[in-house]
Amino acid sequence: MNVMAQPWKHPKTGVYWCRRQVPKDIRSVFGKTEVKRSLRTKNVAEARRLFPSVYDSITSQFESCRRKLLVQHELDTRKQINPDKLTRKDVSILAARYFNQELKRLHESNTYDSYSEVAKYDLMLVKLGHWGDSAIDDELAQSVVQLNDPNSYELQDLDSLQEVLGGTADALLVDAGLAVPANSPSYQYLLVELVKVVKRLQQTAAEILVGDYETSQELPQADQSLSAKPLADNAGAPKLTLDALFKEYEESLRLYNKGRDKTLNKTIKDYSVVVSRFCEVFPRKSVKQVTRQDIDHFKTLLLKLPTRPKRNIAELSIHKQIEKAEALNLPLLSPATVKKQLMALSAVFEFAKEKYLIDVNPVHGSTKRLAKAITNRKGSDKQYDNKDLQTIFSSPIYREGFRGQLSKYGEAVYWLPLLAYYTGCRVEELAQLYVEDVRLTDGIYHLSIEANDTDKSVKNAGSNRQVPLHDDLITLGFIDYVNSLSGSQRLFPSLKLGSDGRYATRVGKWITHYFRTTLNVGLDVRVFHAFRHTFKTKARLSGIPKDVADVINGHSSGDVSGTYGEYPLQLLKSEIDKLPSVPVELNQIAWSP
Repeated sequence: MNVMAQPWKHPKTGVYWCRRQVPKDIRSVFGKTEVKRSLRTKNVAEARRLFPSVYDSITSQFESCRRKLLVQHELDTRKQINPDKLTRKDVSILAARYFNQELKRLHESNTYDSYSEVAKYDLMLVKLGHWGDSAIDDELAQSVVQLNDPNSYELQDLDSLQEVLGGTADALLVDAGLAVPANSPSYQYLLVELVKVVKRLQQTAAEILVGDYETSQELPQADQSLSAKPLADNAGAPKLTLDALFKEYEESLRLYNKGRDKTLNKTIKDYSVVVSRFCEVFPRKSVKQVTRQDIDHFKTLLLKLPTRPKRNIAELSIHKQIEKAEALNLPLLSPATVKKQLMALSAVFEFAKEKYLIDVNPVHGSTKRLAKAITNRKGSDKQYDNKDLQTIFSSPIYREGFRGQLSKYGEAVYWLPLLAYYTGCRVEELAQLYVEDVRLTDGIYHLSIEANDTDKSVKNAGSNRQVPLHDDLITLGFIDYVNSLSGSQRLFPSLKLGSDGRYATRVGKWITHYFRTTLNVGLDVRVFHAFRHTFKTKARLSGIPKDVADVINGHSSGDVSGTYGEYPLQLLKSEIDKLPSVPVELNQIAWSP
């Protein structure tokens, strides 16, 4: 039974802790009888909020320890009955994994005010005796040859190898799920190969010490598959597939993100798309079996998929979609989109790593080439110029009261582009507003942008804000429009919550299509996001200070000083009114019921 089922308050410091007794069956391996984790707070409400996550993380450690004990027992049995044999390639892969593990530790180390890291490998080589002598590389190579020659004698003086590197070799084999006896040539071959790695690490540590990170790169062969079958395949253990893992991940997200349903639903939907695609390509593969090569193959397929395909194509299998895309020369997913999907996939595998189900996230590092393929566009390529704005705000939407053939999005078609231009707000921030979010304080009309309901969301904490209404919006009749609605209504009642948890998706698609096909504008930009870029440019040209512009459109300034003090509504109002009017006659486009 656990010692504590709720946060424990330290009697002297007042800080709350999570305390757990280590189960008796794993104490010998775990090395402790009790686990204590500080919650780093003296506030009981905050402690209760943090407690479940910390409690579960300790439970995961216990479960991982039990799994390792079970694996170790099964490996020990197999060593006696049916041991594994390693090929040269297997040994090279395992040695590369050790190098990469140590390299990561070196890169993340904060002890480079001393020579301790370099000294570590120096000491290992000293303990290795003649094996660590840098002058006997030829002897090492010959030793490897001997180990692969059944007619040769066994290596002499293996005691130092076993003493210094035996634990490392054992850990690598256990992680790989392989049963290799310590007296076998395969095991000895691995020890000899690890000596080479230690020598390489000694040189690498010295290079990093002087700030040379260019030559210290991971070894790619570490991600390759071993020829020997790991324990998971031989033991017939149940396989946790990615779709099953994703269900646990979703449950965890919902548990620790209560009150953020809208944002969470969109995240889960986006992530489920890439998980479904991956499971289609690798339907029976367990999470533990997924390799870097699998991820690279999946990435290649994503880059060949059509973007926004019609329903008759979208319903096909991935490979059939790729065939259609090639045959019909359809536009493909951009590197930026593929990178985003791989990052979502990485988050799920990182969850598996946190639960000690895997040791390495196979998606890690897979987006590097994609990042190089993503070209940085100039700000002027992402915004509207005055000619575009004149076309937009002179269109039938503003001159003739056009709201689409079915008018199913109502007045949102008219107001969303105007509000986006004059406030720089994100389109979803505007589409989700209620009438009561348009407020009057000290004679200033403003929008209250905040996630104060389950069906409202903001991008981050800095996005909660008050945005004054530009005088032009008052002139155009925005307050008259607001007053035409009841106080409990949504600002745009015709907009419905989509399956992605957003109100702006459908109307955004309609306006995008209208702008691009009918008005011939916004062909190379994200139609609504371009208004945010336009706002920034207009604000700079109008002399609005950067920090004020950031506050208005919900950007983090990245400056700590920006978090000090406040930005009064009167200040924001005086600055936002500097923004120039849309380049049309306002009296020609004013709203009317």
